[in-house]
Amino acid sequence: MGPGGRNPSGSCVLTCFADGGALVDWLVSWYHDTRKCPRLRRTEMPSMQYCKNCRVLCDTQCPFCGNRKLCDPQPEDQVRVTTAAGFRADMLEGLLDDNHIPYEKHQAVQSDEQGQAFHYYVPYQYYKSAEELCAVAQPPKEETQEQPPQEPSEEEAPRTYTVKGETFEEMPHNKKIFWRIVSVLLFLAVIAVVVLLTDQAANWVKGLFA
Repeated sequence: MGPGGRNPSGSCVLTCFADGGALVDWLVSWYHDTRKCPRLRRTEMPSMQYCKNCRVLCDTQCPFCGNRKLCDPQPEDQVRVTTAAGFRADMLEGLLDDNHIPYEKHQAVQSDEQGQAFHYYVPYQYYKSAEELCAVAQPPKEETQEQPPQEPSEEEAPRTYTVKGETFEEMPHNKKIFWRIVSVLLFLAVIAVVVLLTDQAANWVKGLFA
């Protein structure tokens, strides 16, 4: 307490309020002091962890070997960025070389229709840049245009005829010839059987009167 029961700090604040420039300076200082408070400090999200066995980034457990003893990645640690084959692998290597990003290439166990696949590793300090290049190095999508169904031509369209309100499809020419030949053969076979039976019946009648 100052003389006369006054608070020096209070009078200082009043003096700051009286001076506009000092008031602004005091508010700026108060704002920065408040930001230093741990409760108002903005916390950073935890970064990805690194598995030294598989050389991949993961959260809490390696998805490949199940390792939970992870560590923070160092700038020089080799990190797998993607697995590619064929056209995508060639394009990715060209992009990495053009952007001066060092990488390692190791043969993968699996392969696809484009050929042998490879795992690509880059230093952690280049991981984000390499990840963006991997998104660029995508295989070209084959443009497939759906062809509208073609209507058969007049020659290919089946001919129909109507009998008593019912529509029937006319038999193709080749089938007509086939069934005509079959009908003639059956007719000849029936005639042959009838002649043979007639001869046998005539001989039987002659035998009765002999």
